[in-house]
Amino acid sequence: MQDVSKPTLTYFNLPALGHLPRLVLAVAGVDYHWNGVDREDWMSKKSEYLATGKFPFGQMPVYQESGGFVLSQTKAIVRYLSNKHGLVGDNEQEAALIDSVNEGVGDLVTPVPVIVFRTAEEEKPAARAKYVSETFAPALANLDRFISNNMAGQSHYFVGSKLSYADLAFYRLWLFVKDFEGGREAVAKYPNLEALLERVANTPSIKKFEDSEPYKKH
Repeated sequence: MQDVSKPTLTYFNLPALGHLPRLVLAVAGVDYHWNGVDREDWMSKKSEYLATGKFPFGQMPVYQESGGFVLSQTKAIVRYLSNKHGLVGDNEQEAALIDSVNEGVGDLVTPVPVIVFRTAEEEKPAARAKYVSETFAPALANLDRFISNNMAGQSHYFVGSKLSYADLAFYRLWLFVKDFEGGREAVAKYPNLEALLERVANTPSIKKFEDSEPYKKH
């Protein structure tokens, strides 16, 4: 029987919009219920899902807490959880900068699902290479500058002295782009970004999450 006192995150069994909230929950050490939904099940039973009243915009991801609190939309979920669990810096200015970086990374994320999930297999290599050369690589200098300018280069994060959801957002993007043609070579030109990605990947809670059964079901 599911423990109703635990929060629940519902999304497809895919490494897409539900992934960043899961990274935030992992870093925060939250014990939650992962409700992974198969796409076929969602399509065939969507009316039943929506009838529960737990999908405010008729889509996923959806985050629920005991007491009837229901939140949808990925960005809203990520901000709520990050604020709740201390992944938004140490002051309002840091929080604003973290939000800015996250939005910048979000712009880079937008084309990726189209390439990964909606592009014909024979067209994917060209689409991935074009994305890296025209979208991803040109944006890296701006992201690298955040780390270089952060605390006079003495911090290894985008903003402040500790991990934030902006760092996790870039790492989530990297999990896709690292296997795109030219992706690794593009990041290799920026040691700060390489070091950040390695630091996030080696965070014990992230490693534990990525070794977990729900994650492997992707």
